[in-house]
Amino acid sequence: MVSEGPTILLGDLLAGGQHADTVGQPTDHGFEVGFQEAKAQVIERFERRYLNWLMTESEGNVTLAASRAGKERRSLGRLLKKHGIRKSRFRADAGGAGPTRPGPS
Repeated sequence: MVSEGPTILLGDLLAGGQHADTVGQPTDHGFEVGFQEAKAQVIERFERRYLNWLMTESEGNVTLAASRAGKERRSLGRLLKKHGIRKSRFRADAGGAGPTRPGPS
């Protein structure tokens, strides 16, 4: 996840640098979605990107991730399941298959 500063803004969470004020407007294909669909799309993207970032930061530790997010562990687990995000993907001890982070310079 890329952020211009220490705070994650909505614009940082939207895919492709898309700004929140452009969601639901006609695309280059002339397709326009209604309010509810646009809202659902933004929430879906936000949840997926936030959960991936959260699990990367907590190295797959759901309890730590839930604490950091201010959510109950079971509630976070349901969100992860909803989006098909598996904690094992983020574990550093998964045979090197976990996320890589830049080392100290």
